[in-house]
Amino acid sequence: MTDLLPAPTATEPTMPAPTAAAVAALSDGELDLRRHMLAERLLSDVIGLPWELVHDEAEAWGLEVSHRLDARLVVLLDDPATCPHGNPIPGTARPADQSDAVTADEAPLGRVEVVRITEELEEDGPALRLLAGAGLRPGRRAELVSRGDDGLVVVGATADTVLPARVTSDLYVRVLSAPTA
Repeated sequence: MTDLLPAPTATEPTMPAPTAAAVAALSDGELDLRRHMLAERLLSDVIGLPWELVHDEAEAWGLEVSHRLDARLVVLLDDPATCPHGNPIPGTARPADQSDAVTADEAPLGRVEVVRITEELEEDGPALRLLAGAGLRPGRRAELVSRGDDGLVVVGATADTVLPARVTSDLYVRVLSAPTA
């Protein structure tokens, strides 16, 4: 496990200059959100906790991330652009371009790539389990097949599912192709 971290030095860890400048400009609320998201990344990327559990675990952990730990996490995690759920981490030097993302309920039927789920949906355990069961997490591809009274029928990365409106309104996707008429 110790080979995962760069060798410690006698000096305090420092962030790359662009990240440090961006972090210095954050409000207290943004700083708390940033540190929560870095804790989620640690839990998913290093510890290997399943994607659908990291939000609740980071909350339960109640981790108070100091400036020193924040700097160390930036180095360890290579200054991630997003949390495991695809939401942009405030203060990163490498912001994710999500300008083309639309909610799944607004996207045309066809092939899509999952971009992110909202912070609100991260707190909905059953919805996270539904998305995880179908392999619908950021970076994965799926196909939006049809819309009905029960919801949006999706051929997911690992299983097919029907997503209710409360999920599709908080699931952001990038349209890859729409069916031709």
